[in-house]
Amino acid sequence: MVTEEIENQRALPEGTYLLERYRICGVLGEGGFGITYEGTDLKEEKRVAIKEFFPTDYTSRENAVSNPRLFVFHGEQQQFERGLAHFLKEAEALREFQYLDGIVSVLDYFEANGTAYIVMEYIEGITLKQYVKENGCLSYKELVALLTPIMKAMIQIHKRGVIHRDISPDNLLFGLDNRARLIDFGAVSALGEQREHTKTVILKKGYAPPEQYLVEGKQGPWTDVYAMAATIYMGVTGRTPVDSVARLQGEGLAVEPLQQKALESWQIQAIFTGMELKIAKRYKNLEELLDALTIPPSLEDQPTKKQKELQGKLKFRVVKMNHLRGKGTFLKVFLGVSLVVLFALGVAVWQNSFLHNNNEGETDAKSTQSSTMSTTEQGKLCQMPNVTGKTEKEAMGEIAEMDSVIVIETHTQYSEDVKKGDVIEQSVAAGTQYNEGAIAKVVLTVSKGKKKTEKQEATTTRDAVSSQKVNTTKTTEKSNPSSKENKDFKVVEDEDDGYDQFQLGD
Repeated sequence: MVTEEIENQRALPEGTYLLERYRICGVLGEGGFGITYEGTDLKEEKRVAIKEFFPTDYTSRENAVSNPRLFVFHGEQQQFERGLAHFLKEAEALREFQYLDGIVSVLDYFEANGTAYIVMEYIEGITLKQYVKENGCLSYKELVALLTPIMKAMIQIHKRGVIHRDISPDNLLFGLDNRARLIDFGAVSALGEQREHTKTVILKKGYAPPEQYLVEGKQGPWTDVYAMAATIYMGVTGRTPVDSVARLQGEGLAVEPLQQKALESWQIQAIFTGMELKIAKRYKNLEELLDALTIPPSLEDQPTKKQKELQGKLKFRVVKMNHLRGKGTFLKVFLGVSLVVLFALGVAVWQNSFLHNNNEGETDAKSTQSSTMSTTEQGKLCQMPNVTGKTEKEAMGEIAEMDSVIVIETHTQYSEDVKKGDVIEQSVAAGTQYNEGAIAKVVLTVSKGKKKTEKQEATTTRDAVSSQKVNTTKTTEKSNPSSKENKDFKVVEDEDDGYDQFQLGD
C-alpha cells in the first residue's frame, strides 16, 4: 500500500521494472538519502521492499517516467561515489547479519539507473512512531520485551565492529507477527572508522547523542545505547526526548512523564543512565543497558530498615557535633566521631557473629555453592546445540544465542539428500559442553542443493551476472577533517516530516 506520494515524479512510477525481475508497485517512504518502494520479485513471486540510493542534496531526477536515471549535480560526482559506496556497504552489513532475529533480511542488491538498490524482505506492519501516534504508548514491560531481540542482535553486531548510528522510533518496525525489527542501516559505520567530511550528516533529533554532532566525536556501542534508551523513553511516554544539544545548553530531560507511567525508580534510572550526555557516565554497551532494563536490584543491595536507622543516627551525631563551639571543640569532635565509628564497628562484629552462629549448620551447602561459583567464574557453561538439518539462519541464530563469543563460519557443498540452505554437518559435535570462549570457531557445512547439469549451470551463471552487477572495487577518498572544521547537519524532526539545517563545529 502506498503511504506517501513523491512530487514531480522523482520516484520511480508503478510498473517500472528493475533487472527485468523486480517490479515497482508504489512508494513506501522517502528520506534524505533514498526512497523505499514496495515491489514484487517476479522470480520468487513474493512482495519485497526495495530501497533506492537517492541523495536529494546532490542528485535529481526531474521525470522518472521518461528517464529513470539519476542526474548528479556538477562538481558532486566524488561526493556521490562516496555515498554510493556507503550504501552498498549497508547492503553487505545487513546480508552478513541477516541470520539474527530483529534485523531486516537483505535478499539482493545491485546497481542500475546510475544508482544502486537494496532488495529486502517485505514486513507488513508499522513503525514504533506510527504505533504510538495511532494507538498510544506501550507499557515499559511490553516495549522492553519487544526490543530485547533487537538489543541482543545489536550486541552481536557490535562485537563484529559495526555500529548502527540511527536507532529511532521510525527505524523500528513492528510486524503483524508480533516481532520488532531494526531497519535502515544507512548510517552504519565500522568502529574506529575515520568519519568522512561529507556535506550532510543525517541525525535524528532527540535520539542522537552529543558525540554524533562533533566532527571527531568518539563513537562506539555507547552511541547506539543512547539512541535505544531515548527510543524507549519515547515509546513509554509518547514524547520525543529533549535533544542532546539542548540538554548540553541546560535544558533538562523531564522525569515526570516516566513517573506518571508508574515506572519503578530502577527502571527510570536505567533509561536515564542510558541517556547520559557524558560517555564515561553512560552504559558502555547494549549488554549493560539490557541488564539494567530487565534485572531489578537484588534485596541484598538495598539497605535494611535497621541499617537505615543506624545511618540516620550516625549522621545525626556527626551533625550535632559539628555545631559544638568553644575551647577544645576539635578534641571533642575527634573523640565523638571515634566513639561513633567504634560503636558502628561493634554492631558490625555482633551482626557477623550472630549470623555465623545461626548459619553454622549450613557450612556444607556454602562449600558446595563456593565450588559452583568458582566454576562459573571460568566462563559461562555452554552446550553446543544440534543444528544439522536446520536452515543456515536458524542454525547461526541458535549458536550465537548459546555462545555470544564464538565465530561462526559456513562452507557450502552439493548434497543429494539435504535441501538447499540447510546444514549438513557441524564441526563441533552436538552436546559438547565447554566454557564460553574455550571454542573459538564452529564451521557449518551448508547444502547447495543437488548439483545442476552443465546447461542449468550456464543459465544460472548468466542470470547471476545480470542481477549482481555490483562494483565492489570502488574506492572512496579518505579525508582527514580538522577539529576546527564545521560540518553541515541535517537533523530529522521526529514530530514532522521536515528537516532542519544548521551548522555545528566541535
